[in-house]
Amino acid sequence: MVWFFIIAAILVIGFVIFYIAAGKFFDFAFSKDGGKFPESDDGEDHSPWKNYKEVMKHNVAEAKAENTMKDVWIQSNDGLRLHAYYYPSADKAKRIILCAHGFHGSPFLDFAMQLPWLHKMGNLLLIDERTHGQSEGKYITFGAFEKYDIQKWCEYLNADNPNHLPIYLYGESMGSGTVMMTSALKLPAEVKGIIADCGYTSLKDTIKDEAVRMMHFPAYPTIWFLDRMCQNKAGFRIADADAEAALRKTDIPVLFVHGTKDQMVLPENSQKNYAACASKKELLMVEGAQHVCSYGVEQKTYESHAEAFFARCEAAE
Repeated sequence: MVWFFIIAAILVIGFVIFYIAAGKFFDFAFSKDGGKFPESDDGEDHSPWKNYKEVMKHNVAEAKAENTMKDVWIQSNDGLRLHAYYYPSADKAKRIILCAHGFHGSPFLDFAMQLPWLHKMGNLLLIDERTHGQSEGKYITFGAFEKYDIQKWCEYLNADNPNHLPIYLYGESMGSGTVMMTSALKLPAEVKGIIADCGYTSLKDTIKDEAVRMMHFPAYPTIWFLDRMCQNKAGFRIADADAEAALRKTDIPVLFVHGTKDQMVLPENSQKNYAACASKKELLMVEGAQHVCSYGVEQKTYESHAEAFFARCEAAE
């Protein structure tokens, strides 16, 4: 009888510990006000983007100084007001590029390095993902709901596209995972291709990796508690955010890009996504690049691969 109470007590304590751990992970990963990484002990900026900050500021300032951007809005399937910046090309546009940023990012952070080049490539739709920027929302869902937001943005773009310009979905990090998930949904025929930079395979795999590597929690049973919290608080399942599964169903061409030194979303994520992808595909691994720094490390290579990708997609029309 004593052993029964000891075992029961251990189970109860274990349940409480894992529930608390899952709650902390939920607040960090899914809440609008979460996602705050601790500052380094020495006070130095160790982010992979530190070497590019000045050029990023310059690019954004120049783009905004043109005064050609306009605010546009749509409503999500679950009633949220979603915001984006529409940035028309200075020349006659050949295409439209929808840019989806990453976790706690913004279009003027995640795409700042390549903004001048992108603007030459076509009209840009720089979206604020739900819960970010001027878009409404309480929870980040890593593509579970965001993929339907992207679908709505595609419909918005195509409603005012009399010349039937090709539309491309371009995502970085969480935005990359999201546009890959969108690829399996019903989209306008004008959506011709996807550029997926540093995307993950699935939310489940990301939690399993990050829980252990960054948050120092065991993946199981933490993930089981997390899944229940996602259901009860935010209305989605972890399995709803699966890029690898979506790619098995897509017929939209995909250019995968990943830095070999990425420590936030490990390079094997793009390798697995590339292997799973059922459509025409290409994988560009940029040697030495950290998370979403491939453009900065190999600008000319990045541009030439992307421009060749556009040309192939448009030649296939």
